[in-house]
Amino acid sequence: MEFSKKLKKVMIGVLSAFTFASAVTVSAQPTTVSAAGGLDVNSAINNYITIGDSSLHYSFNGGNNFDVIMTGSKDQLQDVGLDCTAGAVAIVAHAIKDAGGNPYEYFGMLNGVLNTVYPPALRAYFEGDGHWTTVANSPVDASALLPGDLLIYGASGNGHMAVYTGNGQMFDFRSNGHGSNANYRGFANWSEYTTATAGSNGTGTNVLSGVYRAIVTKDISVSVVKKSDCPTISNGNPNYADLTATFGVYTDAGCTDKLGTITTDKSGNGSKKFTDVSSSLNTVYIKEESAPTNYQLSDTTVHTVDVSGGSGSTEFSDTPLNDPAQIRLIKVDSNGKKVTADMSGAEFTFKYYAINPNSVNSAADVESMTPTRTWVYKTTKHSETYRINFRDVNDLVKEKSSEIYADPKDGKPCVPFGVLTVQETKPADSYTTEGGYFKTGSVQMDANGIMFFKVNSENSISNMLAGNEGNADVQKAERSIRGTISIQKHDAETNLVTTQGDTSFAGTKYDLYYVDHITQPGKGITVKIDANNDGTYEEFNPGDKICEVTLDENGQFTFSDNFLEYGQYKLVETTAPDGYSLNDVDGNVRSYTFEISEDGIATNIDTQETPKFGDVQIYKHYNDKKDSEVDDVPEENAEFFIILKSKLDALYNGDVDAAIKATEAGTDKLTSHEWAKVKTNKKGIATAKDLAIGTYVLRQTKGDEESIILPYDYTFKVTADDVADDNGTKPTPILLSVTNDYKPYIIEFDKYDSYTNQMISMTSASFKIKNKATGEYVVQEVGGKKYDTFKTHSLNEGEKKTSFYIIPDAKDSDLGKAVTPLSLKTGTYTIEEVETPDNFVTVENFDIEVNVNEVARVTEDGKYVKLVNVKNTPVLGELNVKKAAELVEGADINLLDADLDLSKIKFELRAAEDIINPDDGTVLVKKGDIATDLNHNVIGSFNVDRDGNATVKEIPLGKYLLHEVETVPGLALEETPAEVEFKAVDHNTPVVPVEINLTNHETDTKFTKTDVTGEQEIPGAHLVIKDEAGKVVTEWDSTDKPVEIAGIPEGNYTLTETIAPEGFVKRTTTVSFTVKGSEVSTVKMENKTYDFTKVDAGGEEVEGAKMQVFELKDGNITGNPVDEWTSTKDVHRINGLEEGKSYRIHEEVAAEGYVKASDIDITVTSDYTKNQEVSMIDKQMIITKTDIGGKEVPGAVITVTDKDGNVVDTWTSTKEPHPVNNLEVGKTYTLKEDTAPLGYVTRTEVTFTVLDDGLDQSFELVDTIERASKLDENGSYVTGATMQAVDAEGNVVDTWVTGQHIVDISDENKAAMEKLANGESVTWKLEDGTTVEVVAVVSSNEATKQEPVDDIDSAFGVDEESATKQDATDVIDPEFSAEDEAATLADETAGEDVENEKAGEIRKYSAFITNADGVVSTYDIDTEGNETSHRIANLVEGQKYTISEVAAPKGLYFAQEQNLTAGEDSTDHERTFVDRPVKYLIEKVDENGAPVEGVTLKLTDVTVDGEGKLVNTDGNGQPAVIPLPNNGVTTKEPFELDGVLEAGHNYRLEETEWVNGVYKATDIYFNVDKYGDPSTPVITITMVDALAKVTVNKVDASGKPLAGAKMQVIEAEIAEDPNRVTENEAVKDDTKLDDDAYTVDEEASKDSTKLDDDAFMVGDDEAAVLDDENDVAVDSKEATKPAETDKIDEGFTADDASNEAVKPGADDEFDNGYTLPDSEIQYVPAKDNDGNDKVVYEFTSTDDKNGVDISKYVKGDKTYILREVEAPYGYNKIDDQVFTVTGTSASYQVIYAIDTPKQYGIEITKTNTAGTKKLAGAEFALINASTGKIARDVNGNSCKGKTNSEGKLTFNVFYNNSKEGYYFQELTAPKGYVLDQTKHAVKLSGDYKFVETMKYTITNREEGVPSGVSAPVAAIIGGCAVLAVGGYFLISKKKKKSEDGKDNDE
Repeated sequence: MEFSKKLKKVMIGVLSAFTFASAVTVSAQPTTVSAAGGLDVNSAINNYITIGDSSLHYSFNGGNNFDVIMTGSKDQLQDVGLDCTAGAVAIVAHAIKDAGGNPYEYFGMLNGVLNTVYPPALRAYFEGDGHWTTVANSPVDASALLPGDLLIYGASGNGHMAVYTGNGQMFDFRSNGHGSNANYRGFANWSEYTTATAGSNGTGTNVLSGVYRAIVTKDISVSVVKKSDCPTISNGNPNYADLTATFGVYTDAGCTDKLGTITTDKSGNGSKKFTDVSSSLNTVYIKEESAPTNYQLSDTTVHTVDVSGGSGSTEFSDTPLNDPAQIRLIKVDSNGKKVTADMSGAEFTFKYYAINPNSVNSAADVESMTPTRTWVYKTTKHSETYRINFRDVNDLVKEKSSEIYADPKDGKPCVPFGVLTVQETKPADSYTTEGGYFKTGSVQMDANGIMFFKVNSENSISNMLAGNEGNADVQKAERSIRGTISIQKHDAETNLVTTQGDTSFAGTKYDLYYVDHITQPGKGITVKIDANNDGTYEEFNPGDKICEVTLDENGQFTFSDNFLEYGQYKLVETTAPDGYSLNDVDGNVRSYTFEISEDGIATNIDTQETPKFGDVQIYKHYNDKKDSEVDDVPEENAEFFIILKSKLDALYNGDVDAAIKATEAGTDKLTSHEWAKVKTNKKGIATAKDLAIGTYVLRQTKGDEESIILPYDYTFKVTADDVADDNGTKPTPILLSVTNDYKPYIIEFDKYDSYTNQMISMTSASFKIKNKATGEYVVQEVGGKKYDTFKTHSLNEGEKKTSFYIIPDAKDSDLGKAVTPLSLKTGTYTIEEVETPDNFVTVENFDIEVNVNEVARVTEDGKYVKLVNVKNTPVLGELNVKKAAELVEGADINLLDADLDLSKIKFELRAAEDIINPDDGTVLVKKGDIATDLNHNVIGSFNVDRDGNATVKEIPLGKYLLHEVETVPGLALEETPAEVEFKAVDHNTPVVPVEINLTNHETDTKFTKTDVTGEQEIPGAHLVIKDEAGKVVTEWDSTDKPVEIAGIPEGNYTLTETIAPEGFVKRTTTVSFTVKGSEVSTVKMENKTYDFTKVDAGGEEVEGAKMQVFELKDGNITGNPVDEWTSTKDVHRINGLEEGKSYRIHEEVAAEGYVKASDIDITVTSDYTKNQEVSMIDKQMIITKTDIGGKEVPGAVITVTDKDGNVVDTWTSTKEPHPVNNLEVGKTYTLKEDTAPLGYVTRTEVTFTVLDDGLDQSFELVDTIERASKLDENGSYVTGATMQAVDAEGNVVDTWVTGQHIVDISDENKAAMEKLANGESVTWKLEDGTTVEVVAVVSSNEATKQEPVDDIDSAFGVDEESATKQDATDVIDPEFSAEDEAATLADETAGEDVENEKAGEIRKYSAFITNADGVVSTYDIDTEGNETSHRIANLVEGQKYTISEVAAPKGLYFAQEQNLTAGEDSTDHERTFVDRPVKYLIEKVDENGAPVEGVTLKLTDVTVDGEGKLVNTDGNGQPAVIPLPNNGVTTKEPFELDGVLEAGHNYRLEETEWVNGVYKATDIYFNVDKYGDPSTPVITITMVDALAKVTVNKVDASGKPLAGAKMQVIEAEIAEDPNRVTENEAVKDDTKLDDDAYTVDEEASKDSTKLDDDAFMVGDDEAAVLDDENDVAVDSKEATKPAETDKIDEGFTADDASNEAVKPGADDEFDNGYTLPDSEIQYVPAKDNDGNDKVVYEFTSTDDKNGVDISKYVKGDKTYILREVEAPYGYNKIDDQVFTVTGTSASYQVIYAIDTPKQYGIEITKTNTAGTKKLAGAEFALINASTGKIARDVNGNSCKGKTNSEGKLTFNVFYNNSKEGYYFQELTAPKGYVLDQTKHAVKLSGDYKFVETMKYTITNREEGVPSGVSAPVAAIIGGCAVLAVGGYFLISKKKKKSEDGKDNDE
């Protein structure tokens, strides 16, 4: 609705009342919020809103200026006036625009609504628009808001609106309530965010009712290129060809918010488009997540990519992996010995093949290939070894080798992935490759062999050993006696090489020692032995252990040939085999000494082992109660036979009776320790003595008449724990308790699958047993628990109920079984299955008989087993498939019959998960495999019958997928599998049926035959479909409707046209299509026409021409015309054409008044996207006389003559073009301007030829103007620049200053000018009679092309009919007029762009000034009368000129000069000279590109003129200082210098003060280019500070880190020293230079006076003393006279070669005894203003081996003092340590602060127990408790010694920084005293007094005296001891009897 003016006034008054009352302003501007946290509304406020101005025009008219609200400028917005709604919308709209969005998309719904309703009514508009999200509809905390959120207060009525700006603040517009509507005033400012504002009457409140947030997103594209950083390795190598890598793309530098992943292709290129990202996202961060195959992820940096332009890219490089080839090729003789003969110079050839290592398997596979690179290495001597180090280029024979591959990590040779072969190609002198060997690891070959390595990892190549035979001389010189040994172990008792019992000699171990030389013992002669059998020979001294030997199971070991060198050796047994003693019969460890004294002989060593035996006791007794577990009555005279089970099985096939007979007959092959016969005594005990280790079988052969002989054999073991120890002491015998009982029956249930007949072990079954006679269930009690249910052992036993008995300690062999633990009586029992295994059917109850005839077996413990096999039926699935076919109804052609045979449809049932066997839990069918039954028979592949039905039975339970794999041709294959699951219902349902109903749909394809538009069906075409074999499927004639064909089998086909429709080209190309699926698909075939038009040059149809078309073959016409006609006003459609053929169009008779056209050849193409057409044009010849605007210029006299000079036509120009008469095609004519119009340049004559090209010809005679415009980059005219025009001879023809005043214009005339329409003019006269005519040219700001012949300025591109401006500085050529009204350019007028009140209008003016003499001058001016474009004067048509800028305004670049030819192209020319602003950024960063804050920079102008004088100075003759922002102190943002610097000037940037963590940067000199580079509008000068890298390592003297030291880093300064002269002044006798000497100051001086012209400077870097009288140097060198302008800095001498000041070095000499001082510079802590040390950093050391990084607290090149304030416990503080910061990122500086430990004394006093006697000779050692080793004293001596005559011994030691510290222990007691073995800890005093000696007194007791008892008392104690022993035996005897209740007299 529209408000009336009256209503507006009322509303304004109301609003002003409440807004003034509630206004709270904030003086400080809020911090700009980054777009990542919302919209940047604060920047929008600053850029577009007048803030806090009480004179702000507050208006409700904003809604009527919607475009201004959306995109207007700051001034426009203030002019319109903003209330709370329009203002809030304007802020957010401009923020969206600045963020790259379109504000109209977000606020378009408010166009026409804004300011017509109150704010609360706007809520519906935001909530109904998809560009907005509703944040809240009620008061909300500021933490839920983001900058840019629109806040609406009030649910109805007036309300209020604001913008949330962040940090708890909002921005709004509030009126002050004063004045009328015309001068209503208001405020615009930040205020505190609140959830309610004052009401309209100032009393109530409007509560926050809506918060709305704009959704601003965009799309970006990111690309990554992956490269190898070592192409010399990777290029051409297939192992590195795949550059597939993955990269994470993140929105933050910390890489926590991931956008997505980019994966590069094999060539290393990858890209990805990310949609709907935040429009504020202008930077993404990329890091590599996985490297390509065979590459190391070496670029771990996060790459920053700018995507502000919508896309961005970056490049990563990774290092190709390689084998660093740590190859050591050892060169030895053929015996593997390192010989003394020279084996250097042997050459080995390494051939490398850059191929896939997995493509070959041996050296033979690459023999025919050409190696990629070949290297030859030679052996050299390293210590005592001749070897090759592959990575040592000194071993490389370079003249025979290819270039090495350099390892990117260290530059040393490496081997890329591929294949490497190695072969010895030249033996060392005196050696041969015959008879030697070549080996690596377990691979060995002869010396001529080729070693082969697949290099596919970083450790693929192993070390090698090469042995060669020497010649006769070498063999004689090097040969030593060598031999070997073999070891054979025997049983000492049997003397056999086999062991007794079940033991083995395997594992017997010996240590082999070298004893000594045989003939020269004691002389330390060594032997060389390859102890590790790796080709490396070690030297062994007498007594050294050589190696350890382990025997095999046969007790044997044989060393390699010639293993040992001449000498005496010893084998010492260290580990005996089980069952044998380590010691011999005398109790000594067995050892064997032997000699190697004959060459090549193998010595046999026979060793023996003494067997160890054990005893077994058998206790035989009865059970006299049923089910009793109590052993009761002993059985006497029971006889047993015991035999070693392994021998029983081996000798007698387990037949105990046969073994008994053999032992009785004496024919057994057993030792006496492998069998026994024993009989029990009255106590039921029988003992078998001395049995060997092993497993034995025990059989009872006789028994008491009342007992039952044990019905089974018993097995027991004699272990190593049961036999005697190495000293022959036996342990307690093994006790076997054997019980006889009544015949017990137990029931064993075996659970089987009735289908597979396999045991069911997956889940358990449980049974109850009911006695049929009593009707009671069997309950058995074991271990205090009663069991009535017996459960089978399974893999998943489930709940363990207390009443369920399961076999204890069950094994895998017990799976599926259940037993009764106790016996049952004979009888009939009913079995009930109370728990059924999962997925099985429960078995019905059944009866069993238990008696002797039903026994399956007898157990080892004599129980009779009744075996009950219980078989369960598994639950199985049944699948019923019902398949139907659905045919297409109403198809034009159907290839299938309604009665369709479906039996070709085939299915596969495949497991959707692993199908588990219910028997044992194994996987029956793996996921994805075809289904089988429980017996692994495939059942999952089947066809349906003709009617589509199929049934599959006996399917194991589980989930399946039913796949259709084949179908009936013409039906679509169903590709989505059906899900099928078979799941047991209960234990009573054996079959689970599942029915699947499926329908196949017939394929359906629609065929359209259309024209090129695809919309009009064409009848009359004959179409054919063929399959891939070329067989015709079907064919038909097209109609005016599409044809639908059903039942085409799935596959690939072609559609062919055999007959074309009338009027259309016959199509020869086919259309390929694919039939797949049941969805209707459409196949299109288009036909086209070939249209002909006969037109004139203007495009109008020409009637009456007779036309013909002929077919061409080889460019020649063949046959009769295929088409003939006479042209009319209509287009002619050519008939009879065929695709791919060529034709000729011939004009037989031309139309009247036109030139007969040439023939046209055409070809019918295969492009069916459009019709083809051709035009034939008849031409005319037209002459025009125009200005550059194209307007005819009347009054010019023009003549046309032929080549002979005859006048053909003559006329005077008018406003109409002139068609020339009497011309003939092909002839040449001359066009001449006889008389030119006034004010135009006379053109020279023009020659033309009438061409036979079918086009109208025209010639324009154009009078031209040359203009020059001076603009800035925004297109505004620049004033004050001086310009010149110079001809080819260098003459200045015109000079002007841009923007000069031309004519005075009154306000009246100015107003008249501004009202002129395009082409209109206003004229007035000046007082001097001059007439001024001003012509206006009015156009839109978008140029539109007028005619096809118009030229387009190079700055503009053509889009359809409009020219598009390409560059901001380009001006539109006058050939283009405004769009819409198309106003033409009037005459030659042009001028300044003047913005009119009407939007989009451009106004230009040209002034024609005619003086009183009638001379006309023409200027381009603005409304102030100042020149805009300059019309260059004094130019001559056809001559060349150069236009240049000779003086540019400050802060602007010079424009580039331009060349022109006057009158060129017969057009006006306006040349634009653009002065771009000089814009520089100065940024201060560290070497990683991070900003460096706090640095002070200084910028000076050091430009000099041609005489070398400074152009700009500071008034003191020094370079002018250029002011920098923030006084030159750097911040995070770079300094912006916009229009500050002058083009062509030189500048110096220096760092005058730098900050911690970096070095001072070197000065940067730079030049501001005169013209600048348009592609780089802003130049960035980057000054880089190198990072300082310093760590402090607090360590002890061994380098171990020390924690706990309190450290300070203090700024240092040079201490004052009166004897030291600074600044390189020369001194003599420690005093400064006297008057006779010259020091160097700003000017050389003597006696404080300046040198005059007769004086000479010092020269040649050597200071010279000048003679007072002659002013010449005293020394022989010639002094050089200084130039007047030379000034020499303090501390510098003159260099006579260049007059440059040179600072003398420390070694420079000075004449007459003057030298530089030697006094050393001393540093002291710098002081702050309070006199305290300037401590820059304090820290406490840790045990981190990397130390403490202090880099960010110190400045590069500055000197500091490292002070230890407090040392760690036990250490001395270091002295202050001075250091200068020198460390960099490339070379870290590490400062070691080394603390020395404190020392203390330990005094030990040795006395007797009573303390009455000091004991000498007690030996003590001080032990380091942490290592257990004897400590060292402060002098490095071992802390081991004896007490002196005073009984004292003192150790002085350092603190050892160990928690355990030291302890001392007595090693040897004084004679007659007992050794004290106590470890006495040394404890430091709590007050840390290290300087004191800690004293300890240690006592010893005399030998024979008990501890703690004196000698006289000892005898009494001894007597008591005898009595005590006797008493013990009595008590022991008594106690033993009481325990067993009977005498134990054995």
